[in-house]
Amino acid sequence: MGRKREKNDAVPPETKPETELEAEGTTEGTDGDQAEVDPIEAMRAERDDWKDRYHRALADAENARKRNQRERTETRQYAVTEIARDLVNVLDNLERAVAGIPEGQTDDPIATGVRLVLDQFLSTLKTHGVETISALGEPFDPMSHEAIQQEDRDDVAPGTVVEELMTGYRLADRLLRASVVKVARAPVPATETAEEDDAESPKNDGDAAGGGPSATEKE
Repeated sequence: MGRKREKNDAVPPETKPETELEAEGTTEGTDGDQAEVDPIEAMRAERDDWKDRYHRALADAENARKRNQRERTETRQYAVTEIARDLVNVLDNLERAVAGIPEGQTDDPIATGVRLVLDQFLSTLKTHGVETISALGEPFDPMSHEAIQQEDRDDVAPGTVVEELMTGYRLADRLLRASVVKVARAPVPATETAEEDDAESPKNDGDAAGGGPSATEKE
């Protein structure tokens, strides 16, 4: 019979698989890499990140403040746009009333009062930023003028405003109402006018008068 194993007999150490050994080596290598990160450099990177965020937030806040201030200024400046657009129509009637007063009539209290009201009206509108648009004698500007008529003129350049039919107004840099104007154009030469008349006239004056061929021509 074989000999029984004694308690004191040495037991061979337990061998780990190769995969476990490789995994342990990998873990140790990773821990070594993490241990090599400088904490001071990490803190500096975090500090730079927060500093960049702070500057961005500060710039956004400043832009928002400027935008709000600009919007408040525009709201205050253009708050009277609608009422000013309506008031210029009333101003037209005052100007027509003053234009209808005979020249040299200074002793009529009603005429004097209308003139004073007109001056005060213009002054008040100007205080709130409403100004008239210069048109007479100026080159035609489609952004502030509305041309409804043309007139042949050889004493001014073509496209010049020769008559202002209705005054235009502007509130700051916004147009309230365009000036209604008459614009000059170059006169057509007389020769071209005569050629156009000849082209429009009938070729046979006799046919135009209703007469046919004469009796001699029939024979």
